[in-house]
Amino acid sequence: MDKENKRKLFKKLMIFSVALIILLLVIPIAPVQAADSDGDGTDDAVETTLLNKYAPNLYFKAGKISSRLL
Repeated sequence: MDKENKRKLFKKLMIFSVALIILLLVIPIAPVQAADSDGDGTDDAVETTLLNKYAPNLYFKAGKISSRLL
């Protein structure tokens, strides 16, 4: 192999390497799966956040249940 052929081969290898690196950076290897223990399609962390934000505060008085949203 002469020097010119080696340069061409090296150039092709470099182009391939750069293209491969770009593809690996752009395309995720494995998507992250969110935890969904009840199978309803909503992430458990989102459900917990919504529960903490919108859950009512219940106050109990002598056999009565009263609800007051803060």
